[in-house]
Amino acid sequence: MVRARWGGPGPGKIALRARLGDGATAAALLREATVPYGRDPDVYAPAEGTEWGGLLPNLFSTHPPFQMDGNFGLMACIVEMLIQSHGGLLQVLPALPAEWPDGSARGIRCRGGWTVDLRWQAGEIVELVVRAESAREARTSRVRCGATTIELTLKPGEEALFGPALVGNRGGSR
Repeated sequence: MVRARWGGPGPGKIALRARLGDGATAAALLREATVPYGRDPDVYAPAEGTEWGGLLPNLFSTHPPFQMDGNFGLMACIVEMLIQSHGGLLQVLPALPAEWPDGSARGIRCRGGWTVDLRWQAGEIVELVVRAESAREARTSRVRCGATTIELTLKPGEEALFGPALVGNRGGSR
């Protein structure tokens, strides 16, 4: 098993594995990073950094004193497993772990002024909503889910609703 040091490179390792499309390893690192700290933190506070891994009762990571990447990087890692937005491409469910066969997420902000809501079942997209939020003029992005890629152009305030295999309404006002 790959070992993560939560608060150190842990979130970076999880996000990297997600970026590589390796949902299984990303999920394993995420599980390791979120194991509750097994000792009494009031007695055995790892303030000098001799103990690594796990979360304290207040959900801070055990890495001293307070690591921004360890404490806030978790959500970024989860989002990276669900949707990635780079170079004009919105990639949907690029690193979905097998342990998350069904789920949903709403309001994910993506690069380029897009907001995404998604719902999946049995590891496949069931519903995808893409909204153009911050543009002053029409925006175009490619949207990829599995082997299917489409090009989407929306005006400010418009949204597109897609079902499985990115089939559906390709745009309209809210």
